[in-house]
Parts: sequence; structure tokens; C-alpha cells
Amino acid sequence: MLLSLVIIYLLVRSFLISNHLLVDGLNGLFLEISIALLLINAFSFYFYKKELDKVEKDLQNLTIYLKNISTKKYDSILKLEYVYEFLEISLHLKNIVKRLYVKDKRKK
Repeated sequence: MLLSLVIIYLLVRSFLISNHLLVDGLNGLFLEISIALLLINAFSFYFYKKELDKVEKDLQNLTIYLKNISTKKYDSILKLEYVYEFLEISLHLKNIVKRLYVKDKRKK
């Protein structure tokens, strides 16, 4: 998108070079659009990074929980806060853990 704006800007500037007032107006407009796009990209990256950190935190908690289950520590706690899908997975995992706990209890 930015590349197409640059190309349009250069074409218009080359055809209208004789009218300096119009070219100066285009320079200002191009600068304003570039700054606006840069700000939008910066805010988007900030919010993306913030959400990514939340997802990584939930994934890390889920991984720790699964490692605890694999070592038969059935009383470990899973704390997920941000991603709804992970909460749904955690409920299914808790049901599996209950079944495994009962199964291990029967074996003993």
C-alpha cells in the first residue's frame, strides 16, 4: 500500500512539476499519510505483541500442567486466563486427570 502511494506521488510530482504550489501540497499530504500509516503500524504491533505475550503465558502454563500430569502429579493446578479455547482444553484435561487418578487409585 505504501509502495503504491509512493509511485502515485512520484508520477503526479513528475507530471505537475511546473506548478510548485500543487507539488508542495502533495509533499505535505504524502508526509501526513506516511506519518498516519507509521503510527497505525506502531499501535498495531504494540497490541499484537501484548496479545502474543498473553497467549504465550497461557501456553507455558498449559505445558507445565501437562508435564505435571505426565509425572503423575494429579493435584497440580492449571491457571489459564486469556484464551477461551485454552480454557475449554483445560476442562477436558481436568476430566482426563480425574479418570487417570481413579485408575491409578484402583491399581493400588
